[in-house]
Amino acid sequence: MLLKPMQYYPWYMISPLLILLGLLSCKSVPFQPEHYEGDYLIIGDGGGYTGWENRYYITARGAVYLQSGRDTTYLKQSNIDKRIANQALRNVRALDLVNYEYSNPGNVYKFLAMSIDGIHNRIVWGGNQDQINPAITNLYQLLNSSLQKKDNL
Repeated sequence: MLLKPMQYYPWYMISPLLILLGLLSCKSVPFQPEHYEGDYLIIGDGGGYTGWENRYYITARGAVYLQSGRDTTYLKQSNIDKRIANQALRNVRALDLVNYEYSNPGNVYKFLAMSIDGIHNRIVWGGNQDQINPAITNLYQLLNSSLQKKDNL
């Protein structure tokens, strides 16, 4: 007499195995700004002797990714409060910063970049005679202090 395969392994023994295999096959996709469909901000600094930049990508959900120097990977950092991230995005829209043109980097500089509704812009300051809108530097300081606070928790 031949036994069917299910007679060897009852369904209640196979189901957990299938569920476990399904969960293990899931893989998180690394952050890639060029493929990210939501709005995000980037704050950072750079210049000096090496000319390298540190870039913090901040999504509307408060997720933070660091890209440093010439590294092409984005390292996941601790999240910031999503209310702060959303307020910063609202400020960018209210100030129409996607259309604000300013680039005066100097030797060492800071920047605020954004991708809002598929439109990209980058604002750079650090020169001696900066005439930048103070709302931009305040926004940069708000986000930077949020990043520092999460690192100290």
